[in-house]
Amino acid sequence: MTIRSIAAGARARTAASTTPGAPVVVTTAAAGPGGTSAPAGADTLLGWVPTDVVVLYTTVLGVLVGIVADEPLSTYLPMRWVLYGGCIAATGLAVLLAYYLQPVPDPGPQKPPGMQTPVAETLPPADQRRRVPVAETVAAVLAFGIWGLVIPGSPLYVVLDPPTLPVVVTTLSAVGVFLITVVFGPWLGRPASGRKTP
Repeated sequence: MTIRSIAAGARARTAASTTPGAPVVVTTAAAGPGGTSAPAGADTLLGWVPTDVVVLYTTVLGVLVGIVADEPLSTYLPMRWVLYGGCIAATGLAVLLAYYLQPVPDPGPQKPPGMQTPVAETLPPADQRRRVPVAETVAAVLAFGIWGLVIPGSPLYVVLDPPTLPVVVTTLSAVGVFLITVVFGPWLGRPASGRKTP
């Protein structure tokens, strides 16, 4: 999922919280924003990993792994940890920025009956928006945090060796799927709360 689609899901939850009877648009990995199908656990975890940050992480990590293949004594472990931490921070910051930099709807002419109104036009006024899209930000950061550790070439693959490595990777993956589906799934499937007070 892209960072913009995560922010769009946050905007839809915000709009549903301020409009009585408005449907809640659940952002899911398999169906995308507004989807109706329920994805499997691993698909849900991977769906919350922002593809924008994945490109940066995998590109730099691939270069580091390629260098290590030529120079086996150079693991670049500190650089891998800095890359991992920087991408986690970039994920959280990007979701927040995408949410806050959304256009404020113009209360212009009304649409004729029967025409759909885009989500951006159904947003509440700026003073009624949530201060922070906590659920979406935490879900994206958590998903990237776990995914960034379990893919080959990550810092864990330098620090740990078999038989410990597969156990840690499997445990992290299972905990991530549990947290995203059981803890954040219900939270993300209902209208947002926590509007600003005047």
